[in-house]
Amino acid sequence: MQAPPLIASQLAEAAAAAFTRRDFQAAAAHARALLDQSPSDSRALLVLGLVAIEANDLAAAQHYLAQVKAAPPQNARALNSLGVALSHIGDSAGARSAFARAGELGLVDGWRNLGSLENGARNWDAAVDAFQRVLAVAPADVLAHAALAHIFEIRHDSAQSIAHASQAIASDPTNAVARVALARVLVRQADSVGAEAAATPVAESESASNNDRSIAWGLIGDARDQAAVERLEVCELEACRALRKSDGGAVEPALRRFQF
Repeated sequence: MQAPPLIASQLAEAAAAAFTRRDFQAAAAHARALLDQSPSDSRALLVLGLVAIEANDLAAAQHYLAQVKAAPPQNARALNSLGVALSHIGDSAGARSAFARAGELGLVDGWRNLGSLENGARNWDAAVDAFQRVLAVAPADVLAHAALAHIFEIRHDSAQSIAHASQAIASDPTNAVARVALARVLVRQADSVGAEAAATPVAESESASNNDRSIAWGLIGDARDQAAVERLEVCELEACRALRKSDGGAVEPALRRFQF
């Protein structure tokens, strides 16, 4: 006996599940079957848009996603997926709107992704607002704390940067974003020991990216240079005191000692 055809909701679930397990052929087949039943179903169009992105077919992705934007879903997760898809095709305004709506519907990933989008665009105020919305829902969120540590370091708000970096590191001791932000603040504050201690776990981490490790080693170098200067200044001060003691307290600049 032949199995009855899947109804629309089952096809939508099957398409989403197939895409999640990266079976893009099955995802597209289920989505097209859903469109046969409901030609403007935004769930099917979204899956086809995501599959097109995976295939690097920008024209097809734009075709499907434009239709989804015209009648966007009201499901928070679908809106978040739409935002991810639109950001991949360069539609930042559309992605921004989708992420914000997903956040407003209660999905913390919506605010998290909006913060990442704004951070990448260097829209610092908007990024701070989005990540603070994340923390209002999930106060210990590592990604949000690390991102805020990074943003506040760039804005030279050292106290806020240190506070958020410390929160992130408490939950994720090798978090590269938080540790690099903290190390930069400490270098700026001439805390060479603290800066090196902050950066070393990233520099020595096998799981950190090459870029993060390179930045961390650079900060360690800055801290060591700073420490060397500090030691040199101490030596110069001690030498100066010794000279003053031997010369009865008067030490003239070297150029004045050797006039012709």
